[in-house]
Amino acid sequence: FLKAEVKLDDGSIEPVAISDKLPDGSVKLTYVPSDAGGFQLLLSYAQMNLSKSVLKYLAVNMSAVQVTPPASYCQLKEYVMFTVNGLQQGDQKLSITAVHKAHDAVVKTTYDRNTAVVQFAPKCVGEYVVSMIYGSYHINGSPFLVTVTDPDACVVTSPPPYVVHINDLATLIVDTSRAGPGELACNPVSVADSPAVQLRVVKNRQDCCVLSSSTVGTSSMVVSWAGYSIPSPPLMVNFVDASKARWTCGHKM
Repeated sequence: FLKAEVKLDDGSIEPVAISDKLPDGSVKLTYVPSDAGGFQLLLSYAQMNLSKSVLKYLAVNMSAVQVTPPASYCQLKEYVMFTVNGLQQGDQKLSITAVHKAHDAVVKTTYDRNTAVVQFAPKCVGEYVVSMIYGSYHINGSPFLVTVTDPDACVVTSPPPYVVHINDLATLIVDTSRAGPGELACNPVSVADSPAVQLRVVKNRQDCCVLSSSTVGTSSMVVSWAGYSIPSPPLMVNFVDASKARWTCGHKM
């Protein structure tokens, strides 16, 4: 008769359930590991070991495997990095793919004990689908969606005017057609010797920011795409209140 046992790493032996014969004459072996770690399946028939009767396996605890993903947006030409913690010791390795509609990225994985660092360099803007399989199972959260953007591809095509009346609108237009996914943002930066400007974004679209201020003063602006600064000359806006100007000796003051 067929006998099946499991030998654990600590030397202990556990039984394996054997089903009745199936229609094709085979039987089904069932063993549910109670803990992570390596084990050997030992098979014998009529007290004789079968050929290739010692089979090695590794039980993995998938709930212990955790992934630290990258930021919401990643920059083109910079490495995208994941950190995987909680890997169990053994021969099991991660199987990882990073797929873009235009190409498959080359993935590099380095291991240090129970941790793996996964990296790839994106070549295109857009979305990459990153699948991580460990021990034949997807890691919690896999597949991951990575959004790659290129703020360097943004071009300021129409800067705001330097002088703007308070409560009027100043429009900044940026060509983002080649930058990939993202959002345009404009943040004020205080200028020395100038009153703080209460700058507000009246309207924010993918290609422009419409700005206004209810107070006078000069403001510098930092323009970003997907949270990254875009290449741009210094953008300054001087908000004035023409209603308070007065004429002296034929000149408006």
